[in-house]
Amino acid sequence: MQMNYLAFVDVGDQFLITYACASHSGTAAGLFNVGHAVELYLKAAILKAQPHTDVSRYSHNINRLLADVQAAVPSILPKYTLRSSAADKWLLNPVGPDGFGIDLDYDHYIYNIELYWISRFLVDTKYLFASHKAIKGSFSIVFTSRNEYWQPFFREIRNYLGLPDPTRHYDRLVEAVNNPAIPRAAREYLRKVI
Repeated sequence: MQMNYLAFVDVGDQFLITYACASHSGTAAGLFNVGHAVELYLKAAILKAQPHTDVSRYSHNINRLLADVQAAVPSILPKYTLRSSAADKWLLNPVGPDGFGIDLDYDHYIYNIELYWISRFLVDTKYLFASHKAIKGSFSIVFTSRNEYWQPFFREIRNYLGLPDPTRHYDRLVEAVNNPAIPRAAREYLRKVI
């Protein structure tokens, strides 16, 4: 069964708009919303590249989705890579390097911290600081609401998908940017995505 990639974009846009509008909602809600937008956009990209793919087999596996999108369409998202060495070393280690040397994994991890978190713990983000299956013990995370890190990520995928497309009757993100009922800061954030 062939799925329509634009349906995934539309739902992803709903999460992305919520992420942009709810900047004070907290770390759990922010990561939950942006993480699901990432997941849905990656599924849309896979479906455009390989229309007969059963994207449900990915579940919430951002690692696999990202790797498969980069393999199918090498021209997009080259700056967004995940290193298992960085994730394994720093994801649940609340203490940074000792300061006596350069740790490229740490620098990479800090720059991509939210991507690392959603790639490993997307399912747990809605329970962050409450209860979770995958996170054991202590952890620390730096979270930035309306993080500019995500704007080129979504913009690259939207460009690959041919969005915005003036021949399409509806683009939820374009509508949000032009909707005065949406907070101005959220509209400005989203404007840099489209």
